[in-house]
Amino acid sequence: MNKPGPIVRYRLDAYDRIRSVSEDWLAFARRNGAAHLDESVVGQSIWRFIDGRETRELYRLLFERVRDWGTPVSFPLRCDSPEQRRYLTLTIQPAEQEGLELQTETVREEPRPAVPLFETLLGAEGDQLTVCSWCKRVLVNGEAWVEAEEAIERLDLFGDAPMPNISYGICPACKASIRATLEEPPPLKST
Repeated sequence: MNKPGPIVRYRLDAYDRIRSVSEDWLAFARRNGAAHLDESVVGQSIWRFIDGRETRELYRLLFERVRDWGTPVSFPLRCDSPEQRRYLTLTIQPAEQEGLELQTETVREEPRPAVPLFETLLGAEGDQLTVCSWCKRVLVNGEAWVEAEEAIERLDLFGDAPMPNISYGICPACKASIRATLEEPPPLKST
């Protein structure tokens, strides 16, 4: 699919609690086996759903920037499933009473052979494997960030060794991109 998908929206209050989710959010959750992420997420802290210290810190800085400057930020993001690579644009914009509105739009999807790595996140016993929260590349041997398919092959993840635990971090390319977004000067206000 190369046509843009629906825009999934959710709103946060001034304390980063989820205030509301859109119908497209609910449909996306159901389609992707996450029906538990229904209206029951309303009232919960967004930080409960963001894994990884580095990832949380960058989101915190992005939220702070949007609230302080009153202007939105947008950047590319991936949200893959075992059978799809999903390329998204995430926009964070100010909302009333120091809240935020986050919206993701699917820019394109690419089918791929099923990647069981993304189906085995629970109950893993092996070593730690780091996945970039933004681009979904996997850190291999502490030196190279590669697509999941290549990481599975290079690390022989489905051989005899136990499956790794997954942790989330940020690859250097994505970290530089987000940092550049954070360092952009605020737009000049017209008088």
